[in-house]
Amino acid sequence: MNKVFAAITVFAFCIFSLSAYAEAKKVSDMSEDEITAALNTQRDDKDALYLYRALLYAKEGNFEAAYADIASSFILNPSNGYAYSTAAYIYLLAGDHRKVVECAEKEIELLPNVPEGYGYKGMSLLFLIADSQGSVKEKALQSIQAFSRAMELDSDSTRGYYWRGRAEILMGGEEYLDLALADFRKDIQYNPQSYKGYYNAAAILVHKEKYKEAVKMLSQSLAIKPDFLDALYLRADCGLFVGTAAEVEKDCATYISLAKTGKYTRLGTNQPALCPSETYELAMIHTIRAVVYRMEHKFEESIADLSEAIRLQPEIGTLYGVRRSVYESAADQTKKASLKRKYLKLARRDDQMAKRLNAGKAKSEESILQGIKIGENLLPTLLETAGKGGMIK
Repeated sequence: MNKVFAAITVFAFCIFSLSAYAEAKKVSDMSEDEITAALNTQRDDKDALYLYRALLYAKEGNFEAAYADIASSFILNPSNGYAYSTAAYIYLLAGDHRKVVECAEKEIELLPNVPEGYGYKGMSLLFLIADSQGSVKEKALQSIQAFSRAMELDSDSTRGYYWRGRAEILMGGEEYLDLALADFRKDIQYNPQSYKGYYNAAAILVHKEKYKEAVKMLSQSLAIKPDFLDALYLRADCGLFVGTAAEVEKDCATYISLAKTGKYTRLGTNQPALCPSETYELAMIHTIRAVVYRMEHKFEESIADLSEAIRLQPEIGTLYGVRRSVYESAADQTKKASLKRKYLKLARRDDQMAKRLNAGKAKSEESILQGIKIGENLLPTLLETAGKGGMIK
């Protein structure tokens, strides 16, 4: 409930419509008890009273009572578009996105020139991406169209650039990624504290292998939100291409420290998902640092990180292959015959494990040895699992 509400509070398409409607009715400042008392009197604004009480119930988490009041308001005034706007907001609080879309479409039918309905529809379509009814691209395209119309009607609704960008990512293909990048740049321009806007722009730039610009975006994101794990992960990843060993090690260490405390910021599982599962991602952070340690000939530190990555993700054969290569490098560097034999024995063991786990799989450890590239790992995950939650974001 709190996560859903938090997502809504940053959404620019708010419910000013009902406030404007109810101001004339003189009920906007009434308490729940006052509204209940007023409903027992003879008044001509009971439809508004029910709507406001429904809103108060919803903010308390009493959605059953809220739904009952919404129904009562519709009975009294079935053609009030603002009532559907309020109902859409309440269903958004409750996480019932099918009902949000239903109410938003009714609001659009009754109030085609009011932006809120389009905004609610666009957002909830993103939440419904994982729904089996309709394709990802179909819903994403409808979401793009809804946000575009909302911003046409209200030029101040600049947060729509961010959400439209998220929908454009889901369409896939370079053309839509270019449109998404343009929208995230607009979001940053109008909302300079949009750490998620910086992050999403960076994710696309990494896909395009524009690592230096991506790192600048990620640094901006982290300046705003230093505990943002997604940005730390991606900047550490980029660091393998354009950063220094010290910078990558610092980002990895910060990520690991924050992950242990459990106190950090993520894109959120109640939003369309963008990042890998946390266990997988933590394993990759250890792997990224292990690659850097290997470059510095810090073999024991590299082996320790890879062993932790394997503990977290024991079924990924690639990790055993990477650790094997570190054992071999360590064997080449050591002058102690006993230590060389030990490393080579461990390397053979990991080689066998990697072959067993990778049997029938085309992917080898080379993708990790050359860097944990976003184009190979994060973006396809985004396109394939968007909306299912549990990843990101």
